[in-house]
Amino acid sequence: SDVRAGRGQCLVAARSCVKGERLLLVPTAACLTDSEATILGLVHLLLTEDSLGPASRLAPYVRFLFDEVELPYLAEEWCSLPGSAGSLATGRAEWNSQFVRELCSSHPGLSRQRAAQALEIVNSRAVFDEKQKLRALLPVFDLMNHDPQANAHWELGDGGVTVVARRPIAAGEEITISYGDEPNYRLLINYGFLLGTPGPHQCMDLGVSLHRPELQRYGTNATAQLRVLSNGGLKQRAALGSLMTAARSFLAQQGECIASGVLQEPRAEEALVAEAIVRCARLECDAWRQAVQSSDERVKLLAESSAAALEELLPSGEALKPESSGGPCLSISMNFIDSAWSMQELPLRASGSLQPWLLEAGYQPDWVPLWDRDLREHLVGFAENFTVLEVGSYFGYTTRLLSELFHRVIALDAFPQLLQANREYNIDRDNILYLRHHTTNDDWSVFASNSIHVVFLDASHDYDTVMLDIHNCLQMPTVSLIIFDDYGAEEGVRQAVHQFIALGHLSPVAYLGEGADGPWPLLDGRQISHREAIACQVVRPAPVGS
Repeated sequence: SDVRAGRGQCLVAARSCVKGERLLLVPTAACLTDSEATILGLVHLLLTEDSLGPASRLAPYVRFLFDEVELPYLAEEWCSLPGSAGSLATGRAEWNSQFVRELCSSHPGLSRQRAAQALEIVNSRAVFDEKQKLRALLPVFDLMNHDPQANAHWELGDGGVTVVARRPIAAGEEITISYGDEPNYRLLINYGFLLGTPGPHQCMDLGVSLHRPELQRYGTNATAQLRVLSNGGLKQRAALGSLMTAARSFLAQQGECIASGVLQEPRAEEALVAEAIVRCARLECDAWRQAVQSSDERVKLLAESSAAALEELLPSGEALKPESSGGPCLSISMNFIDSAWSMQELPLRASGSLQPWLLEAGYQPDWVPLWDRDLREHLVGFAENFTVLEVGSYFGYTTRLLSELFHRVIALDAFPQLLQANREYNIDRDNILYLRHHTTNDDWSVFASNSIHVVFLDASHDYDTVMLDIHNCLQMPTVSLIIFDDYGAEEGVRQAVHQFIALGHLSPVAYLGEGADGPWPLLDGRQISHREAIACQVVRPAPVGS
């Protein structure tokens, strides 16, 4: 069906459907798949089927694909867009040109037009299953459009690909799936559309270089790409790891500067990284403001949203500014650093600490005095001989506190960059073991040989993942206490904890952090009515015969 201008063909429900109902099955025999999961490999297969004409087992589908395809519109203007958007457009144009040349050399008689069409078909329509490493073209399935709030999802099984309703769907309603949490600039460059509605697509990727060009001679420069949310928060925390590591290296080389300057202040490496983020954000924000003048309405919308996100990230005052002499030191006011220690004085804008940007949507830092005080109050005299497993250790601030309270800390994180930053921050602590571990992908049985008494859980916050994390924690027979960070701010954490309490596997023993005196504010403007964290005792079944 053709519905909603600009979205092309789509699938609509012929009748009302209930949640969990199977909407579509594409059998394996009807799929065109590449076992190597490469884009170019699937394009070669498509061109082979195309060359067979009516003899192809997928002749009607192949004919439909080439009849419907439109070559990508990569305007010269797109390649000149600021930052990651322009780099993506330029890279894709070069990539397409190279692949077309390779395809033409591999298929004698193939025109550049036909090769470009086949490449665009795979780019825009193929589905990729990461777990099974399979890329495929699927008849009918590929008519479904993207929606961040999709009403259906797909599953790959032995019999083929199944589409299932995520919620009730009314008759005549378009059936949609999610292409992933892609920012608008990637949707525009890769698919030719973007979305003006609220959602995860309202973000942008900011390239950050630790040093200004004139200071890159110091040899400790590092770059990272940070995802900036529409409210100014930073989502991709792991990317900060390389910047933090390089900042510490740079500071270590500048001893004479540190001895006489403000870089002696606590967490000076954070201030250096914060300055880099602000500097790069200002430059790119100015470039996006210029792009708002575009006659392309899509580019105009992208420029407006990108500039707005960067404006939310940028300090409103002049707390961060380079040394007037041009040297490597930063001129940072004392209250700029001191404000990092106070929950009430830590706005999202104009903060001297990097912490407000480290957590998705602006969660509070985990090392503030109130949090510190509560942990010490409940653990001093209890934990000196115990081992704690910290699940989600990030930059190591809580790791350091735990290492002061416990005999041994096992710090886990899925990102090696964060583990490296953690290790360097806590280099003077000798009771911390650092392990790369993804809670949903890796095997928890590796901890079976350790006597772990307490788990500090601060990893993913969605309900299903937290439920799985709690289940895995309970499989460790020596664990007696689990501390849940972000209990108040994250509904998924709270629901999972309540579920295990209701099942009788956990028993709450203490609330921690913010919320003792009533609702407390998050940096994204929300007022949180629940306590910041909760500690729960593990309830074990009584021994048989007791």
